[in-house]
Amino acid sequence: MTRRPPRSTRLANRGTALGPGPWRVDGSGSACVRAALGSVRVSSPSLPWECVVIGVPASVQGSPRAKNRWKAAVADAARDAWQVGAIPLTGPVSLTLTYFHDGAPLDADNMIKPTQDALIGITFVDDGQVKDVHASLRDLNGRYEVRSLRPALAQGFISGQPFVHIRIEDVPDLGVLP
Repeated sequence: MTRRPPRSTRLANRGTALGPGPWRVDGSGSACVRAALGSVRVSSPSLPWECVVIGVPASVQGSPRAKNRWKAAVADAARDAWQVGAIPLTGPVSLTLTYFHDGAPLDADNMIKPTQDALIGITFVDDGQVKDVHASLRDLNGRYEVRSLRPALAQGFISGQPFVHIRIEDVPDLGVLP
């Protein structure tokens, strides 16, 4: 009889370049890969991390089909942007979502849950790690002052289509109120 790994390991395994291999998550945000020649440490990417998802986000109130299609698009974009071989983050994070729309936008808060759920197992182990969430809407055709155009955001604008910019950062000091 094959023993099933603990739930936290299964979640951390899902969607990573490491696949189902024999590794475990430790408290440092790294993975220990047990191989015949010893252990190899694979770190999570440095923060801030970001990616874009081209398309109109699904609302939490949308149909199951629309939400599943959106979650698949988010997961694909996150996997493409996540550092090859890196494991999901294990500590607290801040999540920022910006929807650049072309026309009637949806409510900002309705895009959070489907997008956040799609990132589980890719960028972070569990959505309980997300301590701060910021969601905003911007007109794709608006004028913006850009001080430092990062590649992910440039990719979204170059597409000429509606997109969601996803940014994950370290959480600011939780003991200091805004």
